Amino acid sequence: MVKKTADNMFIKALASELKIMVHLGKHVNIVNLLGACTKNVGKRELVVIVEYCKFGNIHNYMQRHREVFIDQLTDDKEKNLGKVNRGFIC
Repeated sequence: MVKKTADNMFIKALASELKIMVHLGKHVNIVNLLGACTKNVGKRELVVIVEYCKFGNIHNYMQRHREVFIDQLTDDKEKNLGKVNRGFIC
C-alpha cells in the first residue's frame, strides 16, 4: 500500500509493478503476487500482496553472504567489457 502522502510517481510505479507481476504469473524464482486491490486507485488506494520472503530482500541477502558468491568478472574481462561498451555510447 502506498502512503497517503506519497508522490503520484510511487503509485504509478506500484501499478506498473503489479501489471508486470500479473503478466508473469507464478514462477519459482520470483516473489509471487498473492492478490491486489485496485478498487479505489483513483483515491490513491492501491494494495499489492506478495509472498513473504523469509530471507529478506536480495540485496541484503547477497551482502550478508558475499563470501559464498564468486566474482565472475576478472580484471581482464572488465577491461575488455569497457572497450566493447564504448562502441555503443552515443
